[in-house]
Amino acid sequence: EEGGVSDEHIEIEGVQCTLNRHGELALRLPHCPTAVGPVVGRHASDGSGLVFNGMDDWLWELYDSHPPRPIDPPVSIDVQAVAEALNRGAAYVWDGFASEQEICAAHSDLDSMFSRRELTRGSDSWVDECAEGGHARNRKTLNGQRRDDACGFWDLF
Repeated sequence: EEGGVSDEHIEIEGVQCTLNRHGELALRLPHCPTAVGPVVGRHASDGSGLVFNGMDDWLWELYDSHPPRPIDPPVSIDVQAVAEALNRGAAYVWDGFASEQEICAAHSDLDSMFSRRELTRGSDSWVDECAEGGHARNRKTLNGQRRDDACGFWDLF
């Protein structure tokens, strides 16, 4: 057993899994097979075998992900300053991220898309991550605090 993952590969419903050191069914990440993935199942309580809990969108995204390409950071970023700011819990502003012309062009493109109503919640480009209108809306600890926000992304390509 290496890194808390058994050498035994178990395929359930087309998903590669393994048993972690606690005997739970864990996701085996194709691009990092020695890593301990999230728990996706367990032994059946009656001892009849394994119970697979299935895969949600986040687990599929993790399963299908690829590690980032190894590249050197852009010259314009001060890696040490970024690390120091993040370690303090502060934001880091990357001043050399884009030229003024690139920023103006991107702003103009986004403004046009908003005007054409292509970037509205519910448009064909909107990928809703929280259809209830806020991840915390149904949490008991937040009773009485209404949330009308949304979390999502625009799929533009």
